[in-house]
This record gives sequence, C-alpha cells and structure tokens, in this order.
Amino acid sequence: QVVPNPRSAQTEYARRFRDIYGRYFDDAPSPAGLAGYLAGRYALRLMARAGAPHRAALLDEVRRRSDVDLEGYAVRFEAGRGSRYDARVVEACVRLFRERGFSLAG
Repeated sequence: QVVPNPRSAQTEYARRFRDIYGRYFDDAPSPAGLAGYLAGRYALRLMARAGAPHRAALLDEVRRRSDVDLEGYAVRFEAGRGSRYDARVVEACVRLFRERGFSLAG
C-alpha cells in the first residue's frame, strides 16, 4: 500500500480527500481511492506546469519527473526507479482527455 488508510490518516491530503469523497459517496473512503485522488492531483500539477495546452508541453513535463508536494504527500523520483513509461499510453490518455472536452490549460 503506497498511501495511508484515508479513514485514519491525519494529514492534510487525507482530510481533503475525505471531505471531497464524503460529498459524493456514502461508503467509506479506501486507500485505492486516495491513491487515485493523489494521482489526479499530480496529473493536474503537471498540466499546470506544462503551461501550454499542447501534447508536446505535457510530455516534456512528464519526462522531467519533477518532485511535487501534494498537500503534504511528497512525490519523489529516484534515478533509475520507475523511469519507464509507455509514450503510447500517455498519448492515448491525452487524446481521451481532449475528446471528453477537458482543457490542458492551467
């Protein structure tokens, strides 16, 4: 498990997740849900850093693998660990994102 149990964690990111989750769902939040929430926040941060709503700008930001702090949850990358991604998957996600009418603008 990469993230703490959101039902008992007392961090800012867990509190915010519980608050948002509770607005829309009746069941208890799960670690998988918290992991998804943080992944989404990370993706939004990368899109904001990319600056331009262009595929190339977003892919450049993905390649940089910059460290990010998400309300106290640190996303850190170590050289040689988890450094591979499938560019086709990234491009498919960006295409789907656009097809659904979302904007990459910060």
